[in-house]
Amino acid sequence: MALWIETAFSAPYWVHLFTSLPFMLLTCIPPLRPLKGWLIASQYYYKAEEGRLADPPSSRGAD
Repeated sequence: MALWIETAFSAPYWVHLFTSLPFMLLTCIPPLRPLKGWLIASQYYYKAEEGRLADPPSSRGAD
């Protein structure tokens, strides 16, 4: 939206402050809670565990 306003109207910065900033806040902050809930639910569903590094091939069977 900010790019459209800038290219269509060559608006000054104060116009972006009153139009683009509230638009970004209203479209970014409200979905955070549902997305976090979805992420936690999918981790529980797929039984996600802490990541582990794989052994390098050269260290296997070298003993």
